[in-house]
Amino acid sequence: MRRFAVQTSLLAVVLGGSLTSCGQMRSPETAAVPTQVVRASHTGQPAAKRPERSQTTQRPEPPHRCQADQLQVAVALSGAVMSQPFDDISITNSGARACVLSGYPRLAVAGHRGLSNQPAPAVPVAISVRHGIYERVDPGPHPVRVPPRHHVFFSVGTGDAYDGPLFTLTRLTVILPGTRSPQVLAVGLPADGPPGRRIPVGITAISRSPHA
Repeated sequence: MRRFAVQTSLLAVVLGGSLTSCGQMRSPETAAVPTQVVRASHTGQPAAKRPERSQTTQRPEPPHRCQADQLQVAVALSGAVMSQPFDDISITNSGARACVLSGYPRLAVAGHRGLSNQPAPAVPVAISVRHGIYERVDPGPHPVRVPPRHHVFFSVGTGDAYDGPLFTLTRLTVILPGTRSPQVLAVGLPADGPPGRRIPVGITAISRSPHA
């Protein structure tokens, strides 16, 4: 009986080792299957591929420089403070596109001696142009965008408390910055200056408001 028990134990050991070796081996079919990793989003679903951003973006076309034929000037307001008459001049964009103005208009004037109630033929008057007037702040040259059918402004001022002969300026010729075509305005500015000198005329740069 002991001899039969020893043979039975050896057989059990051999069978156990054979089964263990079979459990550790992979079949060729199982080893050939590739492993695929799918990343999931926080919702548990596969993350969608994000669309690529376009590298080209359209920028708005910048406004062009104003042309003389799309601009109209007019006297918006007349006044006087401390013996210094002035006119606010409006510039209206009558075109279909926005445009840009910057700087000081060029001026020429004509008038006659005496007050406005003493009419006489207008003749050119020599002037000395300076920047700034008493009643308005001069913002200095800067780009001003003028949308269609909108207004921008500049101001012109004189003095009438000097010792020289008094004139009434009745015609103001304006050449806007960046243009060559003159525009003529009817005005009524009293003006004089130091004896023997040109009549001083002040001007402000173009701005969105005469009160800038």
